[in-house]
Parts: sequence; C-alpha cells; structure tokens
Amino acid sequence: MLWVLQRKFVVELRHNGAFTGWRCVVHLEDKRTQPIVSILEAGGGVVFQISEYIEVSTHRPTHALATKSFDWNPQSAAMLKRDGVPLYMYDVVYEFLVDKDCPNRSKFLHPNFRKV
Repeated sequence: MLWVLQRKFVVELRHNGAFTGWRCVVHLEDKRTQPIVSILEAGGGVVFQISEYIEVSTHRPTHALATKSFDWNPQSAAMLKRDGVPLYMYDVVYEFLVDKDCPNRSKFLHPNFRKV
C-alpha cells in the first residue's frame, strides 16, 4: 500500500510516447479497464483508476475512458462536459494509435456523455 501512495509523487519519465500528456480516469467497476490501462501507461499516459465519481476532478484529467456498455454516472458525465474533459469509449485509444490526428473523435464519445 505504501508504494501506491508514493507512486503519486513519481515524475513521469516518458516524453515521447503516443499518450504522453494524457491524464486519464477510468472506473474500477468497468472490468474491461486493465488492458487499456496498460496500453496507455506503456505509451506515456498517466491513468487514475477511480471508485467514486467524486474523485474525477481531483486528478485533473484530460480524458475519461469507459467501455460503451459501462453505465457512467450521468451527473459525472455532465461535470466532465462542463470541465471540457471528453468521456470516450475505449475504441478511441486504438484509433489514436492508428491515426494520431484522428479528426473525428466525436464518434467515440460515450453514449452517456452525448446525452448531457
């Protein structure tokens, strides 16, 4: 448990990965999270796994990610939208790797994010 607390203070060492600059939040209850977390971290992204929606804003994310079938809390989705943080389906990660410019990321917005 101590290493988890200390990990927050470790400086990110990757400067040229595909996901450098991404600060992502994923929900622990979204069981298909782990493979995506590994991909993001290997590409230089920072990933925060949350268990409570209230935790989202404390991490100052640039992206929130969920599987299409995961029922992300609508109030949290509204707060993300207000803060300018897109909630994407995980498919955006694969698309970003294939096409970094990915001009139409809006097609990867999570259904609960589109509703608010």
